[in-house]
Amino acid sequence: MNLEEFGNKPTRSVKDLSGLLGTGINQTYAAVNAGIYPAIRQGKRILIPTAPIVAMLEGRADGRGAK
Repeated sequence: MNLEEFGNKPTRSVKDLSGLLGTGINQTYAAVNAGIYPAIRQGKRILIPTAPIVAMLEGRADGRGAK
């Protein structure tokens, strides 16, 4: 998955984030739980908001996906 595909939905799974970053799933969960990446928790489910991740990886500080 590339950055453009990742940003096509408002939220993604931790597995999707792991694939985008090229990191292991356990390492990605650890980073999410440490607060390195933003997350929305719904019960046991963890959703990753895509706009802040895309902005972070593109080097923007706004976190809203605005260019």
